[in-house]
Amino acid sequence: MKLLACCFTLGLLATLPAVADLDLTPHFVKIGGGLLHRAYFADGDKNYSMTIDGETEISGENGRAVFRFTNVSQASMILHASPFAKPAPFSVEALPDYAKAAQAMLPPSAEGVELAWQGENVFPINQWKSYRYTFRYRIGGLGFQESVTYLVLDNGQQIVVQTGCPRKDFAVISARADDTMRRWTLVQPGDEKGEN
Repeated sequence: MKLLACCFTLGLLATLPAVADLDLTPHFVKIGGGLLHRAYFADGDKNYSMTIDGETEISGENGRAVFRFTNVSQASMILHASPFAKPAPFSVEALPDYAKAAQAMLPPSAEGVELAWQGENVFPINQWKSYRYTFRYRIGGLGFQESVTYLVLDNGQQIVVQTGCPRKDFAVISARADDTMRRWTLVQPGDEKGEN
């Protein structure tokens, strides 16, 4: 089982190299005496934050953030740079390239990969544009489901949000990951000190 978790995690972390100004390595601040943990990400002179709950752990390095949903085995969300140095708009002509790159981000040991769903603007907030591919596959006979979402933030930068877990838990984990992303906000002066 640990081998499956390792393969799943390595697959989620495997992406193509890319360049981005936004550093998705998480930094942390405790608010309210440590009752809330807020992760924030640096983008030049701006910081963007996300509040996480007590059943979510976040770590990361080298410009990636890994969210583990601790109450569901092998469930995670990873934020990382887009594999495209100059991302194209989500046009009919560009979608095959996006689909191919999304499938390349799945675990190398994934078998029987099938595209279960695709759609645009899954985050209709903050002037974001997005396109999501959701795949089903098996590793060692166990079913997994994973979404790869290309997300263009309000500053125009594209990042990737990958959410995956055992297939039976995907609806709950996907909703939870999306809710976490909806908490993305610009940090105001004093926020990183917990003065709000």
